[in-house]
Amino acid sequence: MVLLMLSAVAWTIEFMFYGDKQPPQVIDMLGALEEDFVSLDCVVTSDVGSSAELKFDIDLGRLTAQQQGFPSESVRVTPTEVELVTNVGFKKIIRIARSDLTLTTSTQIGDRPVKETGACEIVERDANRVALKRPSALELADRRFFSSPLTLKQNYPFSDLVVVGKTVYFSGLVGTDGQESLVGGGIEAETDAIFKQLKAHLASQQLDLTHVVKCLVMLDDIREWSQFNRVYTGYFKPPYPVRSALGANGLALGAAIEMECMAVTP
Repeated sequence: MVLLMLSAVAWTIEFMFYGDKQPPQVIDMLGALEEDFVSLDCVVTSDVGSSAELKFDIDLGRLTAQQQGFPSESVRVTPTEVELVTNVGFKKIIRIARSDLTLTTSTQIGDRPVKETGACEIVERDANRVALKRPSALELADRRFFSSPLTLKQNYPFSDLVVVGKTVYFSGLVGTDGQESLVGGGIEAETDAIFKQLKAHLASQQLDLTHVVKCLVMLDDIREWSQFNRVYTGYFKPPYPVRSALGANGLALGAAIEMECMAVTP
């Protein structure tokens, strides 16, 4: 009898709040994804008023995650949140709510606990491993900023490319092997490596070398101009993009050459 009375009271309370409707369902922003892998860009503010951008790549299936290239010590996934534990000199616990992607962190720096709060958004990493950066309030709507996971991991203060309207601007490239190590073999091998990177960046925007309209070439030794041209003309065919070339006293990584280009979309 008591159980029946308690059930009746519970039903009455539920009916008062929801009538003949079902209780509201909790939204899961991550549950609708087709894949377990999710990338998040977040903006957080600490309890002392400082702001920062945090980027996460999370594999919900394998329970692994990286924060700007630093692997997490542990990942815990529940129906309501994702919890990451990172250690980049100090231990930080990061909790991301699955309902609205709000984020909170807690850190102990010395004797002082530090807390951060913020919000995240899901971003896409395309097949060419180029990531769309979350625009800040100062960025115009017609600008799109892209950086590779390697650039994000190294926390470089530049984007790999920026699309403004129909124009694509590329940062200067040096002849690396994809892991930020300079290739061996001198200027010709470095030039070949630069073009491989440039073609990959162009492909991420559905473009190719025929869409390039201008290049700036910086040579550590201007006397190697002819060796560079041998490789350059193996990739570009007439009509050539406009170009400037100059001698430079020292390039990044001790490179023999750096090249930056501009392209125009159809």
